[in-house]
Amino acid sequence: MYDYINKIGAEIPVLRLGTIDKKSLKSNHYWLMAVVSKMTSLKVLKLHKHNGDTNFGQDGFKFLQKGLAYMQQNGRQLQKLSLTNLSDTGNNLHACLKCIPDIQILQINDTTLSSIDCIAIGKILSDFKNIRELDLRRSNISSTNIKDIADGMMRAKQLEIVKLSGNMM
Repeated sequence: MYDYINKIGAEIPVLRLGTIDKKSLKSNHYWLMAVVSKMTSLKVLKLHKHNGDTNFGQDGFKFLQKGLAYMQQNGRQLQKLSLTNLSDTGNNLHACLKCIPDIQILQINDTTLSSIDCIAIGKILSDFKNIRELDLRRSNISSTNIKDIADGMMRAKQLEIVKLSGNMM
């Protein structure tokens, strides 16, 4: 896979990846960091878990953050990040998001967001000036946690689209 990414990685702007059981990999989730950092034209990253697949987990988010940090250090940015059906961010969501300050679309669906994740999203919304769309459908956001996101939304003057259906608010 690495040879394939080295050959065509510069030409792929959109990457959709399913979760892989880290127990079946010698490298844990290192592969994600390597793939993201090698794809020089990457603008959209979609990570998803199919029902029955393994969870992405804390290690997955740690290596995702390292890959996104590498992109930022080399002057590259994602325009869209989509996380679907991933759980147990291990409170690493903020570390991942702060590496992509020019993000325009943040989509986190079918993922249980902790109160720390909601605080992180609120902070990102208030700090980053390019987010136009926020999609948090079916993310188990409670009425208490939505307040943290709403604080950031009040400062996010550029925000045009907000999708929050299917939450517990």
